[in-house]
Amino acid sequence: MLLAGPLGALGFALAVIAWCGSLTLILLPAYVDALPGHRASFGLFKVAQDGGAVIACLVGVVGLLLIAPWGDGGVGRR
Repeated sequence: MLLAGPLGALGFALAVIAWCGSLTLILLPAYVDALPGHRASFGLFKVAQDGGAVIACLVGVVGLLLIAPWGDGGVGRR
């Protein structure tokens, strides 16, 4: 019982990251030109308006259709 609160908060944070991150990647081609340097920086890699933004969009679609719903189902079963 003592761990239910922190684990619930962690599960909520992971679910929000999965859904919002996927939506951000899907919309990236629309707003990447408005970012400083006309590119988005994701730590290890940078995405510009060229083909990288389209690939990031496709990754976002996969995340929205597959990863986020399955992650929510896993968090909900606990």
